[in-house]
Amino acid sequence: MALLSPDLSVLEVNASLCEMFGYRETEVLLIRITELIPPEDVDTCLGAFAKLRSGKVRKYKTEMQWRASGGRLVWSRITLAVVVDLDEQPVRLIAQIEEITERKLQ
Repeated sequence: MALLSPDLSVLEVNASLCEMFGYRETEVLLIRITELIPPEDVDTCLGAFAKLRSGKVRKYKTEMQWRASGGRLVWSRITLAVVVDLDEQPVRLIAQIEEITERKLQ
């Protein structure tokens, strides 16, 4: 699980996500989530984030790859949800990320 700011900075992560990516929590908290996305997938992901921030959608689900430590690729199923304030402005994005690498490689 990760909690992101509207500019996609990582605010909080759990131990499972750090283990999946092979980074320490302090390392993950210093980056934008897009730095973990393979370059060829960044535009698609930014489009999904933009729809969430604009309020066009409240939840987004997909399967995607991530760049983990050492350059290895990790597959995941991700569900993104937006948290809004009283004025319906986005204040946080919640990312629930489940690793599915083994299934994808079978």
